[in-house]
Amino acid sequence: MKNCTKAFLCLLCALLCASSLILSSCGGETGKKADPTSIDTGDGSTLDYDYDLSAFCTLPKYIGIEITLDNPAVTSDEIDTRINTILSQNSTVDNRYDGTVAEGDMVSFDYTASIDGEVIDELSGTGMSLT
Repeated sequence: MKNCTKAFLCLLCALLCASSLILSSCGGETGKKADPTSIDTGDGSTLDYDYDLSAFCTLPKYIGIEITLDNPAVTSDEIDTRINTILSQNSTVDNRYDGTVAEGDMVSFDYTASIDGEVIDELSGTGMSLT
C-alpha cells in the first residue's frame, strides 16, 4: 500500500509539471513576456512575478450583495462616563497655599486636637485630603 501511495504522488507531480509546461506555452508568442508585477516582502526586498492568474480563478460579481452592519447605540451616560474618565486621567494638581476653595478643588491639610492645651495624638492627623 505504501508503494502505491508513493507511485501515485510521483505520477501526480509529473502530471502537474507537464500541465504547467503546457499551460505556459499555450497562447503565448515567442519572445514576448508579460509585464512583471512586484510585491514588497516587508524585509526590504521585493518579489517580481509575471503570472496571469485570471486563467485559474474567476471572481464573482459583487453587485447586488447586501450586508447588514450593526449600528451600536451609544447613550449619553456612556459618553459622560468616558469624558469624565479622560478628564480624570489627564487632570493636574495646581498647588496653592492661599486663596479660596471652590467646588471640585482638593484640599490637603494637617490637624491637631487638644484638650486644655494637651495634644491628643489619636485625634490628630497629617496629610489628610478632601475633595
